[in-house]
Amino acid sequence: MFIPGLFKKEKETHRWILDLVHRSHNHAAADRPKVYAVHRRNARKNEPRIIQQLNGDYEANIQAKQSWHSIRRTHPEVGITLKDVKNERFKYATLLDGGLPAIQAMIRDMRDTYIHQEVLDEHGHLIHLLFAHPTSLQLLCRYPFAVGIDCTYKTNRHGLYLCQIIGMTARNTSFIIGQAFLSSEDTEAYKIVLR
Repeated sequence: MFIPGLFKKEKETHRWILDLVHRSHNHAAADRPKVYAVHRRNARKNEPRIIQQLNGDYEANIQAKQSWHSIRRTHPEVGITLKDVKNERFKYATLLDGGLPAIQAMIRDMRDTYIHQEVLDEHGHLIHLLFAHPTSLQLLCRYPFAVGIDCTYKTNRHGLYLCQIIGMTARNTSFIIGQAFLSSEDTEAYKIVLR
């Protein structure tokens, strides 16, 4: 495709080459710099209260869209998009996780509160992850008479099955014994869950 001003033809070889023929911009300066991501990012850096509000909203489990509307009301001079809010939330979540991938951060956070077992393959990749709260295991010891196991079908972004293990008390109330992320729904996986 020929675009005047960008390509020119050499007289000797008759080949088209890319060259800067006109040394001026091909468009006028933007009248609204807020439409460019770099300007929005710099505006947020100059207003640390915006980042603090975004981080506080993330910790309070406020949805990204609600946080975005709130910032647009309180700081109308700063152009911010919903994607900007989601990007800042992702950066903050990564900071909270210490740079670890989500699954590794979850395992790290479970160590103090949950009993868990990881099954890795020969390459060190996670195959199965089983976790249970100690209180749930105490309830299982007290009411071991009815146990149900069910798996969802790969509804998470890692494509793993979520296996729920549920018990029943003498008062006909249910409690979660434990949960497991399984890479397959075969006999070996269920042996790990039932150990």
